[in-house]
Amino acid sequence: MKIRHLFSAALASALLIAGCTKPVDLGPAEVSILSPEESSIEVPMEGKEFTVTLKATIDWALQGYDTEVSSWILVTPESGKAAAEEQVITVKVLANDDIDRSADLVFYGNVLCKAPLTITQKGAKGDGSNISIAEFLTRKDTEKEYILTGVIGDISKGEKYWGFSLKDETGVVSCPFPENFTEYSASLHTGDQVSIKGKYSYYESKQQDQCANGLIQSHTPASIENIQTVTVAQLIEKADPFSVYRMVGEVSGTFNATYCSFDLKDETGSIYVYSVNNASEYSSKLKVGDKVTLRGAYKYFADKSQHEVVDCTIESYEEGQGGGGDTPSDNLYSIDFLAGQGDFTIDNKTVPEGASVWSYDSKYGMKASGYINGANCDTEAWLVSPVIDLSNASKAYLTIEHCTNFFTDVATAAQQAVVMIKSEGGEWTKVDGLKYPETLSWSFISSGAADICSFAGKKVQIAFVYKSTSAKAGTWEVKNLTISDKEPEGPGTPDIPDNAITWTITPEAQGWEAASDATYGEGFKGSVDGITVGYYKYKSTSNALAPSSDHFRVYKSSALKIESDKTITRVILYCTASDKCANLTVLEGDGNGFTANTANLTIEWTGSAKTIVAQASVAQVRINKIVFVCE
Repeated sequence: MKIRHLFSAALASALLIAGCTKPVDLGPAEVSILSPEESSIEVPMEGKEFTVTLKATIDWALQGYDTEVSSWILVTPESGKAAAEEQVITVKVLANDDIDRSADLVFYGNVLCKAPLTITQKGAKGDGSNISIAEFLTRKDTEKEYILTGVIGDISKGEKYWGFSLKDETGVVSCPFPENFTEYSASLHTGDQVSIKGKYSYYESKQQDQCANGLIQSHTPASIENIQTVTVAQLIEKADPFSVYRMVGEVSGTFNATYCSFDLKDETGSIYVYSVNNASEYSSKLKVGDKVTLRGAYKYFADKSQHEVVDCTIESYEEGQGGGGDTPSDNLYSIDFLAGQGDFTIDNKTVPEGASVWSYDSKYGMKASGYINGANCDTEAWLVSPVIDLSNASKAYLTIEHCTNFFTDVATAAQQAVVMIKSEGGEWTKVDGLKYPETLSWSFISSGAADICSFAGKKVQIAFVYKSTSAKAGTWEVKNLTISDKEPEGPGTPDIPDNAITWTITPEAQGWEAASDATYGEGFKGSVDGITVGYYKYKSTSNALAPSSDHFRVYKSSALKIESDKTITRVILYCTASDKCANLTVLEGDGNGFTANTANLTIEWTGSAKTIVAQASVAQVRINKIVFVCE
């Protein structure tokens, strides 16, 4: 018994001694990264494996290592025990074929003991701001900026509007008013690749998605080595505003040396060349009948209802014999004010200090208004031509296309918006015989040809003279001026029977209202004397619009429908301007079809029917009066 007690006492003493032994001293509590020295490391796009040397005198675990991060960063181990020796952690970052990414990892012991490590990696798709146009239009994000890349077309370099349309394989977006446009303007051409950074916006009046006021990031010119050669007909059929094509043809129509503009004609048709980039080189060389090789892009100019070649560069020409145009001797002089002011000068006789009366507008031509800074002003301002040589002409006739609005009345417009002429060194005299619009509106009309034969054989100047008063200031817009040696045809006014029904179009007279036709879709219709006229969207890309104060518009591929209680034998449609007057295609109704007389702004149908339907073949037919002849 005594031996057992002695053994127990010894064991108890040993345990007591063991219990009092001090643990290994690891020093102060600490979690720190010894290497790499930086707390942030950038990994290449193709990925990388590296190690982290950690000092941890307390237990630690990795934070920030969630499911998303662990899908591209592999960390081994993810936690560890306190230790005196250094701990080595392996980090493997996978290759990145997506957008830029980063992860904030923390080797965490406690709130006071932690070591952060940020890992960043560039991606094949950049920072995520590079997206397709389709995705840009789907997101409609008005807050974040994105980078869009594609080819450009429909380039405008005007003073009031500049920009382009951008196209990639997913869609098209308008890019107006890039802030750094002037840095690139001279070198931008159709088909070039451009990257632009900007936010989404929506232009309500045009119902258009935009990347407005962006910053051009890069520009790569398109190669011209493999440009496809096409005919005029093929260019029109392709209707591709984002590619440059090569064409060979003859200079025809009216050649405007100021802008080097002309009609290009080949065996398949003709198309208007708006201007050329190297006009300074060719404007003094070219003439009607010359053969040219050029490259340019397609555009449809809706306001003129015509196909055009834009962003055009002449590559070569062969001198012809002249006379290749349709009527080369008819036009002694012409200028298209839609293309600019040309060599005309402005003489401000009476204008408020610092103000402008005459101005250029690419859509409406030269525009004069005495309504300045919100007030009517007393003004007189002249738009004066350079000297025009009519020395070799035996006859001369002057025509303009213009509109007048906001004058006191039509008679006042004819007094305050006049055309003057003088021989070189002579006195100014008014050009008589010009036609003015019958109503005040924005509808352009042809003035008809005014006889200026007394100035044939001389050098002359033309002036557009505008006046206004503090009581009322009208607006005068002039699209073009032509002087021809071709004697105008007689008025050719249609012979209207006494029993004809004549409509002058106003919203009130016909009682226009929104309407729907089972065959031709949504539109508007109005009725007078048992006759109903409706115009409907049909196959057009544009919706029918409610009638204006003095006309209604039938867009391209939309339908005009006339129904009567009586049988109609003749219909004459009067149009607002020559470019708004064109043949229509009969869809329903007997007869010889519609024929147009653009010189007299009339479209006429003869036949026998109670229902007549026609389809428009141009961008807009604008009708301001209709005459019906019934049995």
